[in-house]
Amino acid sequence: MLSHAEVNARFVALDSHPALLSTTFEGWLAWPIVKERLWLLCLEPSGDSSRSRVQADDAVRRIASGIRQVASHLTRPVAADLGLFYEPRSVEMPDGRLIHPHLGDIAAIERVRPLLRFHYVWGQRAAHRRRHGTLDDLGVGAVVAAAAKAVRAMPSLAKVAGRLVEAVEGSFPEVARRQLYSAAADQLARFRVRFWFLRRLFEASKVRSVVVLDWDGKVAEVAAGKAVGARVTEVQHGMFSTDEPDYSWTAAHRDVANFMPIPDRVVVFGPFWARQLAVAGYWRPGEIVEAINPVLGPYRQERADTYQRRPDRPLIVLFPTQPYVREAALKLFGTALEAQASGCGYSRKPQFRLRVKVHPLERQHTEAYAALARLHPDTCEIVGNERDAFAEMLKVDVVAGYTSLMLLEAVALGIPVLSLRGGSAPEGFCDTFGTGEIRDALLDCDDAPSLLAHLVRLDDVETYTRMSRSVREHASLVYTFDGATVEEIIADA
Repeated sequence: MLSHAEVNARFVALDSHPALLSTTFEGWLAWPIVKERLWLLCLEPSGDSSRSRVQADDAVRRIASGIRQVASHLTRPVAADLGLFYEPRSVEMPDGRLIHPHLGDIAAIERVRPLLRFHYVWGQRAAHRRRHGTLDDLGVGAVVAAAAKAVRAMPSLAKVAGRLVEAVEGSFPEVARRQLYSAAADQLARFRVRFWFLRRLFEASKVRSVVVLDWDGKVAEVAAGKAVGARVTEVQHGMFSTDEPDYSWTAAHRDVANFMPIPDRVVVFGPFWARQLAVAGYWRPGEIVEAINPVLGPYRQERADTYQRRPDRPLIVLFPTQPYVREAALKLFGTALEAQASGCGYSRKPQFRLRVKVHPLERQHTEAYAALARLHPDTCEIVGNERDAFAEMLKVDVVAGYTSLMLLEAVALGIPVLSLRGGSAPEGFCDTFGTGEIRDALLDCDDAPSLLAHLVRLDDVETYTRMSRSVREHASLVYTFDGATVEEIIADA
């Protein structure tokens, strides 16, 4: 299995490949269109890179819904100044308000600018009733996928996909050429169909600004916005660094002769990410905007006001799952929980309780973690999807993970962090993302014995308090806690 860092390094090296700097599709540089899809494939070369499969009746329902949405919004366009493309999530703030974890109070934005909303719902059913002006990708995406099957056979598309694969295959001998070609061709076909629809949607609605989360999965949305002259802004949604393929674009890419389907500017949540983008070189200083994370400030204060280490109970460890480290995580925690159950190296037991927060993209693999919980019912449990991660972090003692953004969010809240190394992330968090400035705030764990040793030390209240204080002090190296809000920036996008 290739490591996260190794796959990233190979993709960054490919950025300067002559064919990838010159191959175009529909007037756009083709490499940004397929890069994220190929990255996912190469990260798990033995896995299935295709979209999740659905039952036939569900596919028909989604396509019918998508056709209705496309038809209604092209024939009866909604007047919208801003197109907002995002995953509809909400976080309950300490004061009871519900806001989006990345975009903040969307209703406040809509009071300033009329919105055209486009929702991406992970593995859930779309709402049967939605107001005009709100579309969802469960329906529209199904129409795109169906139409892409016909588009994919076009000779011009096949030629572009072939050129891309010729450039990439030498860097990834672990992946079969047919897999690379299938992923590239499918992505190009979907881009063509989705771009066609969205460009006409933006023209009909007179959209002049577009805001996206997770732009690498929304390349057609970015391209369509730029095609109609709208300014496209991405708001940070997760963890990234200079070496991440989606943000490794250099100054040289600004000089290519073809259009780049890349956001015009990026809103980040702190100085760490601003530096990363500046070092990469594509986005200039005025195109990198720091904003206050809408959730962290209030939760940081709430944690400081309410948390108290309780020595009378075991440490509570929260683990956010990720698909490409699943096997390593199950082995690590299985070994640690078994060692704890047998009393190895403990003055008392149980020493810790594990709470597993399953990522939305891992819902279909919940059973693998549930099996671990059944083996250790007194010390391991699955956190329900309805439970918000920030609310969960208010009560836990430790956060343990591989490359999840929740590790940095835990740092912001002053929670001790165990940086796990293994599987596709053997380098650990700091070396994977170049966060050397906070290395002292994280405790590295290579295996179950080192994890247990750290937990034994943290079980001491004085040691725990000292570590929490150190972690909290490192937060300002990563996050912005004073400045413009996301809502203010988007309102002026």
